[in-house]
Amino acid sequence: MAKSTMDKLARVNARLPDTTAFTKQRDIFYKFENGDNIVRLVGEPFEVHTHWIAPSKKRKDKGLCIEAAFEGDEALRPQINCLDWDLETESEREEKTCPICKIWRIVKQALADGGDRLNEKDKKYLEELRSNASYTFALKWNIIDRRDPFITEEGEDGEKRVKGFKVANIGREAFGDLRGIFTQLDRDISDVDDGVDVNIIKGFNGVRPCYSAQAVMEGIQAKLTPLTEEERQMERQDLKRLAGKYVSAEDIVDALHDEYRSIYEDDDSEDGEAEAKEAPIEVSSTPPKSAAPPKKAAKPAPPKKAAKSAPVEEETPEPEPEPEPEPEPEPEPDKAEEKAEEASSEWQCFGTCDDAEHPECVKCLSLKDCVAKYKKDHGE
Repeated sequence: MAKSTMDKLARVNARLPDTTAFTKQRDIFYKFENGDNIVRLVGEPFEVHTHWIAPSKKRKDKGLCIEAAFEGDEALRPQINCLDWDLETESEREEKTCPICKIWRIVKQALADGGDRLNEKDKKYLEELRSNASYTFALKWNIIDRRDPFITEEGEDGEKRVKGFKVANIGREAFGDLRGIFTQLDRDISDVDDGVDVNIIKGFNGVRPCYSAQAVMEGIQAKLTPLTEEERQMERQDLKRLAGKYVSAEDIVDALHDEYRSIYEDDDSEDGEAEAKEAPIEVSSTPPKSAAPPKKAAKPAPPKKAAKSAPVEEETPEPEPEPEPEPEPEPEPDKAEEKAEEASSEWQCFGTCDDAEHPECVKCLSLKDCVAKYKKDHGE
């Protein structure tokens, strides 16, 4: 085999998630349907932070990276793991190396420094970029799908459908409700003996998909659903492994649109000392420090047409759900756009920071914007 071919195969292998343990199973990634989705959570979830970087024609969004970065044998995946999030410890890294997070901090500071001096066009541009550069939080969780508890298993005798665990990606909204159920019932609802089924409801708020969750009831009490002996024997999916690999910071920067790369490169702050842009849910952290503004201007320059350049080799993790593989295959364009739409909102507006039903607002970094948006939408 020619050396160049061997080198290319090695590069391709390096960028793919390790799928050794999953080559005999398919249909393990749960897709929420509109309306009710009754599932049984089992065991501890695995927290991931990701960035959606691909363009979306459906949303008329050019994305953070050029289209050429998602083409060819060494293409990036639409969603990548945040380099500032340590998958081994499920915590923020002290050293900040994620280019997307750095852009987020620079733009956030530019908005704060610009204040009322920014015209509406520039302000809208910066706000959209801040939203696009924020990370997506999700919990990967082993679940039993009550509607279709089967996965496809490949063996010597061919394919067969067997009962098995699937993996669901739980976002911020559903997480808030699930945390409330844990608290209200005062029990571990994912326990093999004392757990209960939950109904995760997928709806639409007029802009994007939205999610809520509630315990499945039996009369006036939550229905206890201990695992059957068969369910106890099923092997759980390796959630950490399914989170995929990292793309190098260099490869991310090379794939950025020129205007975003210039924002990243113009910053003169000690980025490694900047703290996380957003405190992870249920993780104690001090308030984030904003990075210093770019050297050349208090706000980034308006967009310009980006020149295409081929990305360098990279490792690629799986896209989201919500975006988000089998391990998840790279989504087709239309599916990628659908997934991007589900991940498009940086935060959900509740209009208040002291709502007992939404304690996550206490750590939210968008409080002022949230309240202002709520008042505007409700004519207050």
